Amino acid sequence: MIGKEATLFNGGDGTNFIYKFTDVKHTEEEIKLINAIKPTGKESKITLRINSLLNRGAKINFVGVQSENLKWNLELIDTKLPEILAHLLLYKYAYGIKSSFNELLKVLLEKNPLNFNLSNSHPFYEYKLKNFLADAALGMTPEKIWKGIYDATGGIIIVKENGEVVCYHIYNRNDFQDYLLNNTKLNQTSTTRYKWGDLYLQKDNPYIKLNLCVRFND
Repeated sequence: MIGKEATLFNGGDGTNFIYKFTDVKHTEEEIKLINAIKPTGKESKITLRINSLLNRGAKINFVGVQSENLKWNLELIDTKLPEILAHLLLYKYAYGIKSSFNELLKVLLEKNPLNFNLSNSHPFYEYKLKNFLADAALGMTPEKIWKGIYDATGGIIIVKENGEVVCYHIYNRNDFQDYLLNNTKLNQTSTTRYKWGDLYLQKDNPYIKLNLCVRFND
């Protein structure tokens, strides 16, 4: 972390999450006009595109992950993980929620989109996100088959920008997971390089792809 923000989970073509808009129909020409909308301030062009449809009564639903291997890797960690991450991306890009995992977790708990029984304070969302972050840090990548075998068998050393060294032995998994949850965020990758963020039509229904990439906080 001495240079730029370190990437925990790299974005790529395969890390696109696909969403379908329902209750709305558009022509190719209308989609082109929406994609041509330019931000006038700090708002994201992706947020403007999504909200242009949501404001007209459309509903947006998660369809799947572009890379089947990534989908299976995530489901190996937890069968609900693709849906949870899909909601995090929506909170960031559709609703403008801060991109840190801590802030996004608060929204997950508030909205409870997967309808978990939270009455006894079971940390469903936190537990699953921590496992994702830890596995990403210890070897899980989008395009390789993940079998839960960690690249790091001793521990993790993190050198911060100020020179402070943080060490986590593999046996201190709880502390390591807490550190990751408190110090990571969703990061926006290049929309042109990884072909995401534009609305497109399939059978008259608009679709959009949102890219998953995780970095350490500034």
